[in-house]
This record gives sequence, structure tokens and C-alpha cells, in this order.
Amino acid sequence: MAARLQTRPEFKGIFLPIISPFRDGKIDFKAIDRMVDYYLAHKISGFVTCGSTGEAFSLSARENGAILRRVLMRVHGRVPVIAGCGEKNLERAIHLAKQSQRIGAVGALSIVPPTLNPTIPGTVAFFKALAHAVPNFPFILYNNPPRTGVNIGCDATIELSQVPNIVGIKESNDNIIQFIKIVQGAIQPFSVLGGNDNQFFSFMCAGAAGAIAAPAHVRPDLFLKVYQDVNAHNLEAARETFFHLVDLVAVLFSEPNPTAVKVATEILGLSTAEARIPIVPATSKCRGRVEEQLIRLQSVPIYQEPLKEGLA
Repeated sequence: MAARLQTRPEFKGIFLPIISPFRDGKIDFKAIDRMVDYYLAHKISGFVTCGSTGEAFSLSARENGAILRRVLMRVHGRVPVIAGCGEKNLERAIHLAKQSQRIGAVGALSIVPPTLNPTIPGTVAFFKALAHAVPNFPFILYNNPPRTGVNIGCDATIELSQVPNIVGIKESNDNIIQFIKIVQGAIQPFSVLGGNDNQFFSFMCAGAAGAIAAPAHVRPDLFLKVYQDVNAHNLEAARETFFHLVDLVAVLFSEPNPTAVKVATEILGLSTAEARIPIVPATSKCRGRVEEQLIRLQSVPIYQEPLKEGLA
């Protein structure tokens, strides 16, 4: 049996849940290279591959591994890369986690088994079994009640934080009190990362280690500025920057994610807007609103302060 994780890593900063780019139905590896180069130049703290923004459930295990491998190759060790390992089947989740570790990811993001609506004890049992099956690989839980129908909750998250290789959570739940209780009660170190982008500023003020933020595909620098200003206790500046992001976040989630995000990356010249069914092309209204936001944000200065975060 593999040795257990000896040191619990900390994940800090702004992580990009990178889209899975397609061209004519196939993975566009050249677009992956362009995006990795672009977001590294904009000081992103790290990447998450094949999450919900990466259309994970439209990918085969082989495609999942191929995307992770290409991102890792292009990143070349400069920032941490976390692998999305979301599966409702435990054995497939274990397979994805072992594959991701073998390829070189620094950890896995694992969502509550979708469509099953498990009980909280069932959810806890799933995550414990997954973590125990790959004991020397760090796992970040992903709590997203709108997608899964289940809210892990404070007590279960705190219980799971006692598992040596469950090292954090992405919280896409709008309950700020739950977020605070997890920050307060989890076994440390435990990286509590924001996942509700419309509450990014609030979550940072409540003690978040950072965020896994799909809208960072558009202006990663502004998310980084909010992160740094909150940590420097410059809340007025952080709030002012966050106000620039509020309308962008609303537009990017006005149609099923990653529809609008892919429109934005297409406008930026990074990838096509092509997605896989059941994600369909953006409406003309959505495309127009995305264009308006990108034009509006051109008047907001680029923030260029380097961020020294990622994996601690």
C-alpha cells in the first residue's frame, strides 16, 4: 500500500479552472498552449483541469488525462496544476485520481457525486474511500449544491478535514456563515477556496485562501488584486476592484457555464467557443453582453504586481 501523505500542502491564490477547448469536436491542444502562456503571463497562481468549467462530464478518462498532460507540459513546473477528478462512480473516481497523480498533478478536485443526491453520511463515506484509496495524493473537496443537490455542510467538512490527504475545499455555496465556520473549525492547514464568484470579496474577507474562479479567464489580474489587497488589509481598494467584476460575473453565468466563458476566450483569440452537447452555443444576447463587458473592462488598468502564491 502507498505511503500516506506526510505534509499537508496549502493552496493559495487565484486558480483558473481552465476550459477544455475544442475544434471540430476534438481537443484543441494548440489552444491549451495559448491559454497556459496567456494566463501565466497574467500571473495566475495555478490551474485546475477538467472541472465543471472544463466540461469534465463530456470528457473520456483518456481525454481528461490528455488535457492534464498538455497543461502540465506547457506549465513546466511554474505553478501548481490540480486535476479535476469528479465522478459519481467511486471506482472511476479512484482511477481518475491515480491517473492524475501518475501524470503529475499536485492534487485532485473532487465533487460530491452528481445526480445521486447522497446523504451526508454517504457523501462522507465516498470522500473517505476515495482519499484512502490514494493516500499520498492531496484532495480538495468541491461543494456545489446547485450542481449536485447536496450541501456537504460544516460538520461533515470539518470531519473530512481530519483525513490527512483531504487538504481543502472549493465552496460554491452562498452561505457565508457556513464558509466562516469551516475556516474556523477545519483541521489546519486546510485551504478553503471560494467558488461563488459573486461573493469572492466576501469570502476573502472571511478568510478564504483564494479562489478557483472561472471569470478569471477574462481579467485574472483583477481577481489577483482583490486577493492581494484583502491580505494586505487594504479593504477599500479590494472592494473597489471587486465592483469592476460584479457585472462580468453575472454575464458569464447568465447561460450554463462555460458557454459565456468560451465566448470570452474566443473574443480574446485564445480558443473557439465550441462546446460539447448538452452545452450549446451562446445566444446572440449573451454574446453581445460578453462583448460589452470586455469593452467596458478595457478602461480598467491592468494590475501587474507579481503574486507569489500557489502551493505552499
